[in-house]
Amino acid sequence: AVRRWGRARGPLRRPEDCDGDGFAWELGPEEQAAPSAPEEASASGTLARRSQHLRYLLVLDLEGKDEIIEFPVIALDTWELREVGRFQRFVRPQPLFDGCAQTPDSPAILFPAVLEEFGQWLCQTVGHGLKGVGGAHATTAFLTCGDWDCKHVHAQCRICSIPVPPAFRQWVNIKRSYSEAYGGDFRGMKSMLSRLKLLDRDGNVLHGFHHLGMHDVENISRCALHLLKDDGELRLNGGMR
Repeated sequence: AVRRWGRARGPLRRPEDCDGDGFAWELGPEEQAAPSAPEEASASGTLARRSQHLRYLLVLDLEGKDEIIEFPVIALDTWELREVGRFQRFVRPQPLFDGCAQTPDSPAILFPAVLEEFGQWLCQTVGHGLKGVGGAHATTAFLTCGDWDCKHVHAQCRICSIPVPPAFRQWVNIKRSYSEAYGGDFRGMKSMLSRLKLLDRDGNVLHGFHHLGMHDVENISRCALHLLKDDGELRLNGGMR
């Protein structure tokens, strides 16, 4: 049977929870939950995090150069500092060359169908669909490592001759957020992971494989949670019409 991705609410996955996708969410030393503290301190920390306007962040890292071929997302609760769900679909390119056909057992579906399924998953996961994402008053937004991903959605919508959902017109660029919080120039995911000491001696990521969609989303999520734990703010700082 074709495996479809899309998990319901739940805590960050531990290594023993790896369920066949080839990667378990392994928390590093700095990501481990703090020891039990007095109830007053816990409540204070929760109130501080609620100053974060965006309650839910949809961490997105697309794969595909000319067209989107993978659409992976992890939803983070910024108040509770945990993952609440994940969504992954493989996307079938719109134009197929003469003589080329999709593999019969391929799980890939067309991009408009991906957006429809994502909207349904979003309703189940955070309580609203794509119409509630982005915008000045929204409490949910996409978070990406740069501006390319949401701009690529705009290009894909043009290829598919469908309107661009407003949800992809404003987003959080975590590279800008890191530069604002820590200073310096963060040019990509690896520069953020380097700060978290999550690269090996050769500069490779310690968790998963770079340029595998869901693995990159997991690592970007680690970066986002680390910044939030440092009382940094993740706000809308990228966009296009």
